[in-house]
Amino acid sequence: MLFTKALRRLASFLMRLFIFAARFLTLGYFEFRGFEQLKNSGGCILIANHPGILDALMLLTRCPDIVFIYKNALKKNLFFSYIPRALGHIPNSDGIETVKQIIEIVKNGGIVAIFPEGHRTVHPPVGEFKPSFASVAIRAGVPVQTVVIRNDAKLFARGRSFFAPCILPLYYTFTIGRRFDAEVAESPLAFSNRIQQYIRDSL
Repeated sequence: MLFTKALRRLASFLMRLFIFAARFLTLGYFEFRGFEQLKNSGGCILIANHPGILDALMLLTRCPDIVFIYKNALKKNLFFSYIPRALGHIPNSDGIETVKQIIEIVKNGGIVAIFPEGHRTVHPPVGEFKPSFASVAIRAGVPVQTVVIRNDAKLFARGRSFFAPCILPLYYTFTIGRRFDAEVAESPLAFSNRIQQYIRDSL
């Protein structure tokens, strides 16, 4: 556990260093708005749209103790599967066991982050949400905290080459949005759709 925490803080430090260097060289500006609201806010499911490959790493700079649910496809790559596992994140491949782990974390006051699109956004501004996050939130009895991510330069966006030129400086913003509670007898699909519409309207 101590090793995992140390690795998370190292990853957070390295990404903060990247952000500092980008700002210093006027290559990019990364803004984080409202993240102080997450301090002592209690357990929740944190969801965000997913415009670029750096999204999770950027969120870790402000919330190093967040636990991410990452897609099973990463397990096929030895390097990219080792990093999230070493940082204590959870693959989405274990079904009910993954759900149990998420519920245990949020019941103990932790934050679990999920990108409900399941991959980087294909059709901007945001793709269809998979309602599994809403189902887990309802089952655990915890709120869903939204984060709205803007990646105006389409940096590392899906379908865009890593070597494609970008307009500089880059502008990347992360904004803490509305916190949602499920309504009485609300289905996971209806809960998910309500949150998805909020994210879409915020972009």
